[in-house]
Amino acid sequence: MLKEGACASDHKALMSELKILIHIGNHLNVVNLLGACTKPNAPLMVVVEYCKYGNLSNYLRAKREFFLPYRDRSPKTQSQVRRMIEAGQVEQRARLPPSPSSSSIGSPQNHSSSKSNQKSHSPAVEKSE
Repeated sequence: MLKEGACASDHKALMSELKILIHIGNHLNVVNLLGACTKPNAPLMVVVEYCKYGNLSNYLRAKREFFLPYRDRSPKTQSQVRRMIEAGQVEQRARLPPSPSSSSIGSPQNHSSSKSNQKSHSPAVEKSE
């Protein structure tokens, strides 16, 4: 429910949040919407499930020492992350079609192939355990 003296922008923000919660629906990682009262000329009320640990911001602040920031990770971990990013970029570049300027004009290629004859390749996803 909006507090007494809430302005129009507060009302609009709560309505926007309500619409987002309706769109998301039930989700394990999001506070779930239980109900709402949106009658005209009545206070706007949104009912959500109880969160026994409070809000995420307060939880993260209370547990700050347990989270390892990226800059404090070992050089080995940083280099592994860097190699994974570079490998992904190389793979992404390999999937791009060749630009017209990079193909030689005099090369004997079959230019009559249509897009329907070309196969689309989806990226392979590996599951790591």
